[in-house]
Amino acid sequence: MNTKQQEKFRRILLQELKKGKNPEDLLSMAQTAGISEKDFFKEVRHMEASLSALPSFLTTFLPFLKTKEGESSSTKIEEAPSVWDPLGEKVFLGKFQRSKKKLFETFRKYQENPNIPRRNAFFFSIPILILVAMGWYDYGIILSIISAGDGDGGILLTLPFAPLAWYVTKVFRLQRDLIKIIIAEKRKWIYSPDERKGRWMNFSTRFPRIFRKGNKGQNIQDEFWGKFQEMNFWTGIFEYKERHGSGKNARDVTYRKTIFTMPLEKKLSTTFELVPEGITQKISDFFSSKDIDVESTDFNKKFTILYAGKKVEKQMDIVQLLSPSLQVRLLDLWKDQGKFSVLFQENIVLYSFEGNLLKKMKSNFFRKIALNPKDEKKMDTRFQIILELTNDILPFLR
Repeated sequence: MNTKQQEKFRRILLQELKKGKNPEDLLSMAQTAGISEKDFFKEVRHMEASLSALPSFLTTFLPFLKTKEGESSSTKIEEAPSVWDPLGEKVFLGKFQRSKKKLFETFRKYQENPNIPRRNAFFFSIPILILVAMGWYDYGIILSIISAGDGDGGILLTLPFAPLAWYVTKVFRLQRDLIKIIIAEKRKWIYSPDERKGRWMNFSTRFPRIFRKGNKGQNIQDEFWGKFQEMNFWTGIFEYKERHGSGKNARDVTYRKTIFTMPLEKKLSTTFELVPEGITQKISDFFSSKDIDVESTDFNKKFTILYAGKKVEKQMDIVQLLSPSLQVRLLDLWKDQGKFSVLFQENIVLYSFEGNLLKKMKSNFFRKIALNPKDEKKMDTRFQIILELTNDILPFLR
């Protein structure tokens, strides 16, 4: 089969499996369509990672393959090896195949019909065009909208922009997700593009200082699991919203933080957090600031140490852990990546950086349906830098 025939076959196979078709019927359909039994099994094996997400594949298809192909122990349904996760969740290769497949299907749809993004953008721009036409025809209409509701009508003028803003954000998110999938595939990491509210709730319970923030919209997204130079790591985006202002001036502001976590070989004797000096911190029931200084003046200027308990009981452990070598490497990370926070808790170290990994993209599906290699290189380089520096820090925490 050529590439086009393979894609068509895989698409039909997934559709029929979801409908509950049994393996014998699918094989018969394939043979009727001129696909040999050998090619049929070859394509199924090629798709095994994505098909494993379907219960029917595990319960009926694998045993059928074993019988028909005459395979031995290699076809046994074995539990896929999982990777390290800071919450202990079972994560394995192929777990998020369905979400990734959906993204690539959208990408292929755009490639086959490059005008879709521009056409949809125009459709979502219609409310804006109507507003502009109304203002051009009679500016008094705009003034009457603004004056509506004791001057609150100005908010109504922003509504026509909402559909277009939503769609543009959706397309840019697709671009960003595709780049991350490519990086994960190349480095043999696991990637999930899903937004998971439940994950945030578990993270906020385990690491409240970092994740118990925002008034609404909290979720964990864009998660990676993998190894870097034998170092296990997890990273993801923590997104949340905070309400600013009051009354008529109240508005929701969305924040994103890129989180990196790594396991330590031993449990730390005390829990504390390093936060940028000068940033207003809401001192909670978890930690308080009690001025602990270390050897480096530059380090003391950049970081404030937050911890729970009495200073006399915690100071020695914290200063001993923050050795001069560790201070130098944390300052190097600051110099390269800007302000960040670090939480040292039990046998985990957790870094929190502001914003997304890839802040600006060269790719633009509204101009060309293609991923710009510069975006992949830029994101991969930032991954490399952060992981190299954090990996360099780990030996000083043992």
